[in-house]
Amino acid sequence: MKKIILFLIFLSPFAYMTKAQTTLYGEQVRGANQNAQLVCEPIILTKTMKIIGIEGENSGFWLEGQNGVLQSFYKDEDKYLPEAIGYSLVPGKYWVYPNLLDNKDSGTVKLILE
Repeated sequence: MKKIILFLIFLSPFAYMTKAQTTLYGEQVRGANQNAQLVCEPIILTKTMKIIGIEGENSGFWLEGQNGVLQSFYKDEDKYLPEAIGYSLVPGKYWVYPNLLDNKDSGTVKLILE
């Protein structure tokens, strides 16, 4: 019994590390006359996943699904409002695009999903 418990304790960190993660990345480049260039390789989720991390240079971001804008998140200090960490995405196709920072001509956002 002791050996089984020790074995399970030894394996638990590895079980955590093998959780499937994926990323969704988007860019925006300011254009002339309010015409921005949006770039994102869409992701197709086959299971529900949550946002566990956010990276990039932006003042927030918005998620688009197959039916249009799904949710917008705005940055206040270093926190996204409404709270983006933990936001769930159900199976479907998604795009993400950053809101540009003031006085910046481009921005990026990378969502880490698990």
